[in-house]
Amino acid sequence: MVNTRRLIVGPSHVVRWENGVKNSTLKNIEDTSYFACGGLPIWDKELFKYIKEHQDEFDEITILVGDFRFGNTFQFIDSVRHTGIEKKYITFDNDKYLYKKCLKALVELSEIPSVSFIFWDLAIREYENKKKKKYLVNNEYQHPIWNLYDLENKFKERVLSISQILQYDLDFLFIDSSLHPSVLGFDFLRTLILEKDATSSLLSCLRLKKKISNYLFTNEEIVICGVSKLYRALLMYVQKGIIHLPDNIQFSRADDALFCKRQEKRRLIFLTDQVEQNKLEEHEIYKTKAKWRTVDIFNSGYPLYADDHLLYEIAGGLPNAFFIISILNNLLMNNKVFIREEYLETYTKLIN
Repeated sequence: MVNTRRLIVGPSHVVRWENGVKNSTLKNIEDTSYFACGGLPIWDKELFKYIKEHQDEFDEITILVGDFRFGNTFQFIDSVRHTGIEKKYITFDNDKYLYKKCLKALVELSEIPSVSFIFWDLAIREYENKKKKKYLVNNEYQHPIWNLYDLENKFKERVLSISQILQYDLDFLFIDSSLHPSVLGFDFLRTLILEKDATSSLLSCLRLKKKISNYLFTNEEIVICGVSKLYRALLMYVQKGIIHLPDNIQFSRADDALFCKRQEKRRLIFLTDQVEQNKLEEHEIYKTKAKWRTVDIFNSGYPLYADDHLLYEIAGGLPNAFFIISILNNLLMNNKVFIREEYLETYTKLIN
């Protein structure tokens, strides 16, 4: 059986996707190439040049369409290439101009038989706006310039539609205000490209979400606190529903947990990234005086973690979800030492 030759095109979401596949932190699609650039507008000349020169090499070309404001300096700054968004050029008139420019590019690209579009940024932004009850006209969503319904209808023969899932809670599909996909979001997109159906794609990432929950299950009463980037990332993943923990695992402010005066029967897990000797000594002194049943201190500030590209997202040093899940599983199971290979084992267990 001959594999389908695929090309995935897009902005920083696809940069992260390609990086994750290369570093074995995201599941691959066989025979897939990538063309990606942060803040890539759909009308980018290099994008057009690459697709037109290489279209015969691929059976399917999927374009993850970025924000329509990407390249919003086009009318104001003389540059070889325009990417990203500059806040001072966000105006209603410029938005209308850019949308018209994007539509022209989409029409031209839609004439290539192998091309399909995923309006990820527009769909997730619309989902966010609806939650905040923005742009409602007679209780119907109506953005003054760009709307998912209009575009999915205009290019319906070329769209991998995701509008039908916007009625559900989708916070677990993305990790930040730039709408970068989470590990579950990438699973959704991967399945969408393979199966062409948003409902089955959503079910796929929900199955992965359940596998993560099962992997982190424990009956032990535990409180987690911390002052590290790892702790903040874990809290974000939990709040967004990417990681679901049982009710017997709770979070606490570090000050409240560390200086608890009552005798606790629960176990405390303290996540830190301090490497200064005086801070480490403070941690150890606290550990001997703590009123918790046991205290486990996990330090993510050492080079074993900070310098390992496998364990971190491509931007911002945010620990990736599988790294956090692997560490958490280790700690919940009372394993005191985290071994890098265990992270890769966690990844393999969960994605297969």
